[in-house]
Amino acid sequence: MLKMKKWLENNIFKIKEALSKTRRDVARYVPTTENININVDEEFYDSLLEKFIKADVGLELSEKIINELKKNIKVGAVHGTPLQIEKNKLQEKIKETIKSQLPEGEVPGPHLQNGIYLIVGVNGSGKTTSIGKLARRFKDGKQKVLIVAGDTFRAAAGEQLDVWAKRAEAEIFSPPEVKKPDAVVYAALKKAKNENFNVVLIDTAGRLHSQINLMDELRKINSIIEKFVKPCLGMAPNLEKLIVLDATIGQNAIVQAELFSKAIGLTGIILSKLDSSAKGGVILNIMNKLSLPVKFIGTGEQIDDIVEFDFDEYLNGLIM
Repeated sequence: MLKMKKWLENNIFKIKEALSKTRRDVARYVPTTENININVDEEFYDSLLEKFIKADVGLELSEKIINELKKNIKVGAVHGTPLQIEKNKLQEKIKETIKSQLPEGEVPGPHLQNGIYLIVGVNGSGKTTSIGKLARRFKDGKQKVLIVAGDTFRAAAGEQLDVWAKRAEAEIFSPPEVKKPDAVVYAALKKAKNENFNVVLIDTAGRLHSQINLMDELRKINSIIEKFVKPCLGMAPNLEKLIVLDATIGQNAIVQAELFSKAIGLTGIILSKLDSSAKGGVILNIMNKLSLPVKFIGTGEQIDDIVEFDFDEYLNGLIM
């Protein structure tokens, strides 16, 4: 119990730290003094809208949140005086309003489960490092982890993945005699089944979503995985198809996710480099536009700098 409490506290701390740059922008409209009353008027709303847009929440969603917040607070001048609301109550009202504007059911919880993970994303998104970090998390949970080097197009890709596999102390499957990515994945899943691996993390090429041939290759890999899902690992495993998105690219992340999801049907998102971005609000925009949950976030450069996404703690880190 004590170990779990410590892990939860560390998880929450990392989420808030990763969002520190975003929070400095979004929360600037609220003085740092605790329990102070805030003047809630049109100037306040205009300032909050501007901060949301700068944080990459997106114009459409930002306006929806502000309009709904006005209804919830029922702002109106009393004898010519703006309504005043205690800071903590105002923050809670903003959180409630944000939740109400997201698609029903898209408030995700913990997602660290055994199974098969197909990891996709463009070059430079943080895909390889995210795989290494996930492998370490599973290894820390005493799981048997197999990392699959499915990117056979770049010679350096396998070397980079091998470095992270060693850091995570996880086994890597990278047969030099097999060149086709779908064949590598097929052989890896057979190995996983025969040797009782609990977790399979499959790397793929940093596919530019505009390249049709590479997307076709990804569809082949996806087809093989889906055929293996029921018998693989001696159970009906959890199957996740996760895209790694770079938090620093803002709205472009949504375009990438839309195209990859069209190809293979994504189940969720790993948002990397959140610690180096002031655009943490893009999480809200992604959830709103795609109805895809963010399942993990990268919070730094070390191998243990990845946490399961918790929506409530994210909102706390964003505005408090």
